[in-house]
Formats: sequence, C-alpha cells, structure tokens
Amino acid sequence: MKLLLPTLLLASVALGARVPGANGKITYDGYKAYRIHTGPNEAAVKSKVASLPAVINFNLDTAEHLDVVIPPKEVKAFEALKLDTVVLHEDLGADFREEANFAAYEGTRIPKPTFAGNY
Repeated sequence: MKLLLPTLLLASVALGARVPGANGKITYDGYKAYRIHTGPNEAAVKSKVASLPAVINFNLDTAEHLDVVIPPKEVKAFEALKLDTVVLHEDLGADFREEANFAAYEGTRIPKPTFAGNY
C-alpha cells in the first residue's frame, strides 16, 4: 500500500510522456516491452533501470522479474545496460493494432469455436 501512490504517480507521469499520432491518439509505435530477470539482484536491477528517464514498469511483483516498456529513443541505452532480458514485444504499437482486429464470431450464451480463433 505504501508503494501504491508513488507507483500511480510514476505511471501517470510516464503515460503523459506518450506522443500522440497524426490522428491525436496515443501511439506506442516502436516501443519495446522487455521482461528483466531480477532474482536476488532486484534492487540493483531497479537502480539501473531507474537511470533511464522514460521507462514504464508494468508489473508490481518484481521479486523474480521486472516488466518494462521502453520508448524507441531509449532502446539503445536500455540494451547497453546488459541486463538479463527477454523481449516480450518488438513493436508494442503494431501488436496493439494486430490484437484489435478481432474476427467476428457466432454465439449466444456459449461461444462457438470461432470465438477461440481470436486468441
């Protein structure tokens, strides 16, 4: 609970830094999402990541890993930190657009098999 307010404040500042696209909508084009293994070095990893100005942390339980979104301009600096990472999304904006294209499915109360094709 003690960390809730600082986390929400940080998230609001980070989200405010997004750049609107041509249509005025917020875009995550070029943003990369990473999972950073923290293990017993959680504090050291957080300290390194905090050195970058526009990193968005999007998981709360960071004892094992830290999930972050990195803006395009910060990717090179982030990768220079040489952390133990896995790329979750190469281009978050492209993945959001792809995920938004759900196919129509048939069904009433119980979804038909076509529903599962959206996942």
